[in-house]
Amino acid sequence: MTDEHIGIGALSSALETLESLNPERIFLVTGKKSYDSSDACHILAPFLTSRKHQRFLDFSVNPKLEDVLSGVEAYQQGSFDLILAVGGGSVMDMAKLINAFAHTPDIHQMLLDGNVILKTPGVPLAAVPTTAGSGSEATPFAVIYINGEKYSLSHAYLKPGIVAVDPQLSSHMPPYLTASSGFDALGQAVESFWARGATEESRGYAATAISLILPTLEKAVNNPTMTERLAMAKGAYLAGKAIGISKTTIAHALSYYITNHYKIPHGHAVALTLGKFFTANSGCCGGKILAPGGRTHLDKTFEDLSALFGQAGPAECSNFWLELMSACGLESDFAKVGINNADHLEKVVASVNTERMENNPVKFSRQELFKLLSKDYNERPFMNKQHA
Repeated sequence: MTDEHIGIGALSSALETLESLNPERIFLVTGKKSYDSSDACHILAPFLTSRKHQRFLDFSVNPKLEDVLSGVEAYQQGSFDLILAVGGGSVMDMAKLINAFAHTPDIHQMLLDGNVILKTPGVPLAAVPTTAGSGSEATPFAVIYINGEKYSLSHAYLKPGIVAVDPQLSSHMPPYLTASSGFDALGQAVESFWARGATEESRGYAATAISLILPTLEKAVNNPTMTERLAMAKGAYLAGKAIGISKTTIAHALSYYITNHYKIPHGHAVALTLGKFFTANSGCCGGKILAPGGRTHLDKTFEDLSALFGQAGPAECSNFWLELMSACGLESDFAKVGINNADHLEKVVASVNTERMENNPVKFSRQELFKLLSKDYNERPFMNKQHA
């Protein structure tokens, strides 16, 4: 069970749990700037200065194998008995990966073979997000790039045992990062709601996350108060809990290539395509319905989702999504973010992770995906036969 501390003052509350562990040596994983610009460094100072600790922050925004191995080397130089992650999604992933790699030496080859079995949970892991979006503090997942290719690690041992979600720590975020992080969380909640892997529990988390984030996001970006920060923090955490059960779907599958090759933050990359799938995943744009219960289930899912969005149906949800992106300062035009011809889009479509495609309520061929996303490119046929 995760020891959860949610709300204003959550980090101070979590310190009581951390103190009870009585750690002697702490491996602190942080971002390069977010730790110092948030209040986390001040709140944690008394706890850390009374113990031996080492800070690790030299890694990429999207963790690469080389970064993880460097972190493992630093970790193994000391007898650390607690890993403390303070930062955004990449920081959370890095801390999870260091813990896993340090205690399962042959994990690199397992990842390449697609069959990872963690031998031990490692040391206790505490997660303190400084953004409201990734939800990584609530999930058993981590992403790593090996030779430019994305790999996803999923195991119950990766899930942090202690979590402190404190909106005071995200108050430093600039508008664009707030928007990108917010759409990441909202996208997770939406995808979890329609995912084939959804359960009653995950949909409950997703529905609550949507109800918290949707009326709050625009103000959190443009004119935030602590009220909005708190709603976004809670919503992001619940969205993370939702995908921890259901996993994500097609928009996330498309996002990783966009982030990696066009240097667009993950949440913005998700938002770029997700709006199109309100209609596509409702079964009106071709594809094979995979949703449990078939058409009846799919119709009910999108009736409920539309109600959560306060819209008449999927088409209206799609329009609302684009309007919200604009209001939050996120570009929605593919061409304006660099995906400006059919060849570029073809590579995005060809990159799709097939596992997340199977979790989508409607299964599209890559030809169908290309057509769905290629309205600005004269709907040229998908040409990459290797991936079709």
